Amino acid sequence: NAIAIGGGRGYLIDRPIAPADRITNPRRGGRPNPPLKPGQHPSGTLLAFDAQTGKRLWQQTEDVFGTQLALSVPHRILLMSYQAVPHKFFKLPSEVGGRIAALHADAGQLLWDRQSDYQTRPMIIGDRVYAQGAAWDLQTGTPIPFDFHRSYGCGQISAGAHMLLFRSATLGYWDLRRPDSLQNFGGVRPGCWINAVPAGGIVLVPEGSSKCVCSYQMQAWIALISEE
Repeated sequence: NAIAIGGGRGYLIDRPIAPADRITNPRRGGRPNPPLKPGQHPSGTLLAFDAQTGKRLWQQTEDVFGTQLALSVPHRILLMSYQAVPHKFFKLPSEVGGRIAALHADAGQLLWDRQSDYQTRPMIIGDRVYAQGAAWDLQTGTPIPFDFHRSYGCGQISAGAHMLLFRSATLGYWDLRRPDSLQNFGGVRPGCWINAVPAGGIVLVPEGSSKCVCSYQMQAWIALISEE
């Protein structure tokens, strides 16, 4: 998760493995132990490399808390966050959450740092960052009003230039150009992670629910296209 590549460079966070992530508690049905407290696990090192030669270009060691990276090549911005999940029983103890930051991709300088209780992976769409629970201006970190909501379901959100796709009981989608625009395509559901893919003007949804205990009518690969 903490790897990003673009603009001729590769970026990664080298972070010590948290022993608590590998230990389950039999009293809790095999689920991971409770989250660690902020600062309880050592921070990592953010490194940048030349993508062709592998030469190290720079490294940043100050307060590298994240477990996930995203890159905006046009803005030369790295987004550092935690791997957020909607359901707590999928959450590793070291995924403390509640924080997101942006750094300059050329040298690693901190641009902004925010406390926020987002519940899914932050996504860069143009000059904005979206997640379930919050949205921000990519360059300044200024919060942006974003009244996103959905029905039950696990899994992350995927996105195109103008829409979000996710599980909302069934397959749900949200038009970013219109407020309160939750819609559903009934009868099918996405998988438990990310398998609704907007690409080339269509939405591809390979079957990803057959091994889940949730019961839905149709288990099939589907492709959707706009009527417009």
